[in-house]
Amino acid sequence: MDVQVGMIVGLITPEGNKIPARIVQLDDEPMAMDFNHPLAGKDLTFEVEIVKIRDATKEELAQLTPAGSEPRPPAPQQSTAQQSTPSQSTPQQTAPQQK
Repeated sequence: MDVQVGMIVGLITPEGNKIPARIVQLDDEPMAMDFNHPLAGKDLTFEVEIVKIRDATKEELAQLTPAGSEPRPPAPQQSTAQQSTPSQSTPQQTAPQQK
């Protein structure tokens, strides 16, 4: 295979994972390769649609930290046997029965 600068080649790690790499220099031995994602360093613009907004849960609020500080460890898990209160329950809908 005739390799050229700018060409994307596939490499395989000892674990068998495939990694793409771009050849950036062929002048020296060994050749220089760039393993960054092709969009690394590019400005990206996304068009999104917000479909739902909700308040943060107590657990999510407990994870918030001031900018520049270390993240807090996750809160301990509570028992999954929780009683539902009227404000938390969701009415169940059933499909109409055909006759």
